Amino acid sequence: MRLMDLARQLKISHTTVSRALNPDKQHLISEEVRRKVIELADRSNYRPNRAAKAMVTGRTHTFGVILPTKLTSVFFNELIVKTLAGVFDVLRVEHHYTCKVVVLPNEENLANLDPRALRGDMEGLLISAHCSPFLNRSNYLPPRLQAYWDKPAVVLNLQFGLGAHANFVTFDNFDAAYRAVTHLIKKKHRQIAFIHGRTDFEETRRRKEGYVRALKDHQIPVVGSLIRHFLPNTEEGGFAATVQLFSQKGPKPTAIFAMNDEMAIGAIRALEVLKKRCPQDVAVMGFDGLLLGEYVRPRLSTVAQPLRAMAKEGTQLLIDLIEKRLKAPQSKVLPSELVIRESA
Repeated sequence: MRLMDLARQLKISHTTVSRALNPDKQHLISEEVRRKVIELADRSNYRPNRAAKAMVTGRTHTFGVILPTKLTSVFFNELIVKTLAGVFDVLRVEHHYTCKVVVLPNEENLANLDPRALRGDMEGLLISAHCSPFLNRSNYLPPRLQAYWDKPAVVLNLQFGLGAHANFVTFDNFDAAYRAVTHLIKKKHRQIAFIHGRTDFEETRRRKEGYVRALKDHQIPVVGSLIRHFLPNTEEGGFAATVQLFSQKGPKPTAIFAMNDEMAIGAIRALEVLKKRCPQDVAVMGFDGLLLGEYVRPRLSTVAQPLRAMAKEGTQLLIDLIEKRLKAPQSKVLPSELVIRESA
């Protein structure tokens, strides 16, 4: 059914129908007329012609969501699912908006994004910082993207403290790691290892800083041999790093704090091979909050990133910026959750 058909059935002008269906102009008509139009539109399954509306108003009420993918990573699969769930939490309320999802090919960086992927009908961008792990304070979007993008953009999971000129929603990696290690210390552990992958990622540095600070604040020496770097930062890397910890001379850990859940699961596998009981001999703490942690044995203790909540807050922030309800820059830092299960 077309807008003109609605007007004909109700015996009112198409302009009145258009105003009744436009949240920005509903105040121009009576509540009774607005209610009748909306009820008929709902019964008739009326859907506005977005292209025609855009030609008249210059507005599309469409934004882009840019997400990374890494086919070998469980984390990135959950990142996509939880981010989109958060986006649609908002779209169910802001129902006059829609989104277009741009998923970067495996291993492709945001800096290499083809500009044609960002069509002119997008009024804003919601970007996962995992699309480009090198985003920084002065250049929170890659130069190639900044060169042609002058509309609102909100970055999810941009490292706390790096987004002075950005609109972002994130959580504090330092604080999350600090609380995870403090939990292990409260469990009477003093020889706590930290295993991680890439050292050039800001999130790695922040989690390591949280680990070190927690030890120092509790007067526990930081032992270099208990900090192990091994690539890839996946289950295989966690397995190899854990084997190294127990094959080296010197102190052996009674607890392992892993950079992410995948490495933590690799550590649990390695402990089984090494005939070490978890958590009785060696406790293991992960980071991310992957659903997979519920299904390993023992079930994985971890820090859960608020992925869905960040996407929900980021989507609402982006729409508020597009509608000029807010002025940039805007930032929100959400709490992470310490999830204690059986491994620590």
